[in-house]
Amino acid sequence: MIEGLKVELTADELGRLLEQRVAHHREVAADCDARRIRLRTVTTPRPDDTEEQLAAAWPPYLENLERRAERHRDRAEALRFLRDHLVSQEIYRLGEEDLELLQVWPQDTQVRAHDEDDE
Repeated sequence: MIEGLKVELTADELGRLLEQRVAHHREVAADCDARRIRLRTVTTPRPDDTEEQLAAAWPPYLENLERRAERHRDRAEALRFLRDHLVSQEIYRLGEEDLELLQVWPQDTQVRAHDEDDE
């Protein structure tokens, strides 16, 4: 008997999903690093560049970008670790919490038997 809703994924399917999430986090970290480096060299912010304006008005913004990049690198590493330790030829039965942890389920989504607005 299965209690609750579970999703079954093969190790290959789960590995592909995890690889997509790893790639996403690496891309976001690289983007944060590139933006931080670019903004560090700006001496006079352009009026049409809101990010340059923000960095000039709030210097901790560069540190914020650095912390964000580090969080994404850490998340990519954690997901890579999980991906690399999947048991091939196995079926993984995942619940909502598992899917959220692996970032393949939207965090703010809750499945309900019916929409409260429909009442």
